[in-house]
Amino acid sequence: MCLGYVIYQSLVLHAPHSIMNFPKDVKNVQVTLCVWGDKKRCSIS
Repeated sequence: MCLGYVIYQSLVLHAPHSIMNFPKDVKNVQVTLCVWGDKKRCSIS
């Protein structure tokens, strides 16, 4: 089976759970707050 297809299926199947638990580490929290809080100033490299 194609690896990309497997990854796609896992993303689709686990999307709600992953979205709810997205900011798991500090970097993800900072990026999420940056994107939601100040889209004009922040840029994600």
